[in-house]
Amino acid sequence: MTRPASTEPVAAPDTTYTLSQLALAAGTTVHMVNNYATEDLIACCARTAAGYRRFDATALARLRFIRTGRAAGFLLSDLKPLLQALDRGEAAGIARSLADLKAAVDEAAERLAVFERVAEQLGEESRVDESYPLPRRLP
Repeated sequence: MTRPASTEPVAAPDTTYTLSQLALAAGTTVHMVNNYATEDLIACCARTAAGYRRFDATALARLRFIRTGRAAGFLLSDLKPLLQALDRGEAAGIARSLADLKAAVDEAAERLAVFERVAEQLGEESRVDESYPLPRRLP
């Protein structure tokens, strides 16, 4: 199975971004980039003479990964162990984190299946017997 090509532009490896450029390229806000940097989920690669942070393609890729995970319903606290294991290059930690994320997805799918069954039963039980006259709604 082949995956469709990403519609997001790929940055050149030597490209650096200001905070606002990074936020724009990742489709998020400066506030969120600052938050992720504070949480040590992304790191700046350099600072300008004036002390402004510069970010590289790795930070952009991580931001896109975080946004994808968030869009899939994961919390930052769900994603952080995986990102930390990746930073450490810890294969066992990566495998454990991925297994935890998969377990969370499986659990959510199970809850959805239960919800769908209950909704279906509710729909069956709430069918109105047409022979029984229902009172009209008062104005």
